[in-house]
Amino acid sequence: MSLVKWSGVEQEDVQHIKRRDIVLKRELGEGAFGKVFLAECYNLSPTKDKMLVAVKTLKDPTLAARKDFQREAELLTNLQHEHIVKFYGVCVDGDPLIMVFEYMKHGDLNKFLRAHGPDAMILVDGQPLQTNGELGLSQMLHIATQIAAGMVYLASQHFVHRDLATRNCLVGNGLLVKIGDFGMSRDIYSTDYYRVSQESHTI
Repeated sequence: MSLVKWSGVEQEDVQHIKRRDIVLKRELGEGAFGKVFLAECYNLSPTKDKMLVAVKTLKDPTLAARKDFQREAELLTNLQHEHIVKFYGVCVDGDPLIMVFEYMKHGDLNKFLRAHGPDAMILVDGQPLQTNGELGLSQMLHIATQIAAGMVYLASQHFVHRDLATRNCLVGNGLLVKIGDFGMSRDIYSTDYYRVSQESHTI
């Protein structure tokens, strides 16, 4: 990895990930910028040859969208907390522009709660969910506490999320929950709003 350059100017913190090191596996859904994919990323960790990541692509190539993408990457680079999804960097050598994040195995909290609630047998997006039993009160409180910790951290960094919802929180192993979508975040000390209007293959 190296530092990314915006319009030829090297940024101090944002890491650039080479396109050849990103191999898409399957589509996970769609986010604020565009489609989200599960991918393998090489040379990301000094201790692992490759690791699973989530990549968010920029569907709108306009100058305004690219500027929003740039600001979002700079925002995310400065957010480091155990209950904030880890941002690894960007790929800007060609299109589409890409953001690379840690992959949370159990997906978004909304579907996770549906799969572990009293109505767990309902269909979500037309597909039955696998269930492992209903969550207890202590587990629900544990989830809420983690989200609250993430929000307290954002407040300490002078950021307002503006779209906190279960669909924007992600679940990992051991009931680890992280806030994971910042497409509507903004710095409360700034006038700039951070907003953005099946086979493996290399992108």
